Amino acid sequence: MFGYVGDSRKDLERLVEALCMSAKKDTVAASLGMDTVHADGWGYALYSDSGLSVRKSRRPVFEDDVDLPPTDGRIYAIFHARMATDKKMVESRFSHPYCGDDESSFVFLAHNGSVDKGRLQQKVGFSGRATDSELAMKYLLRFGLGRASELERYTTPNSALNLMVLSVGRNGGARVLVKHFYNKVDGRKDKSRYYAIYHERLSGGKAAFSSTFNDYGFSGTELKRPGLLSVSGL
Repeated sequence: MFGYVGDSRKDLERLVEALCMSAKKDTVAASLGMDTVHADGWGYALYSDSGLSVRKSRRPVFEDDVDLPPTDGRIYAIFHARMATDKKMVESRFSHPYCGDDESSFVFLAHNGSVDKGRLQQKVGFSGRATDSELAMKYLLRFGLGRASELERYTTPNSALNLMVLSVGRNGGARVLVKHFYNKVDGRKDKSRYYAIYHERLSGGKAAFSSTFNDYGFSGTELKRPGLLSVSGL
């Protein structure tokens, strides 16, 4: 997945190309003996002066037509290619990003990693059919983006809480927020390289992205800060 804030369609096209290649062959996952294909759907949320666009597909991003919407001025975007834990939930409605709103903004969330679904269902009072990522979204909408770090306690062992959020204000303005947390457990295979998030200043903006992008044309610096980070101020 990646998040981007900037003025360049060329930046965005490069990032989408890297997403497609990463989803088709996750080189970092391959080096760890893990599944290498993220083929269980994809999606994006993108905001600019041209409008707000959201797309969610069940098809692999590397087999789909990725037509970017018109953009004008500053671009705020998050993109995600999915590797589903539950293959019975490979449907466009369960592709990322998840969408919601509160009194101040419209919120779109993409998530990599796993959180404890049962505990989150109890916490947010929701028993309907949902992925763990959607429940994480419901948590943030209920308790606020400022409490995103509290989701760390729900992150499953040897997994991550990697969040990318597009927040579009009801009264104007937008932000892309990024969070990284890896719940390491001693004695298990270290997956920190797989779950690492990197950031990079590009020709027309700033981006944060998953580790495999560094094998497909990017050279980011690893994100170490544990809290929510605004890409617009990276």
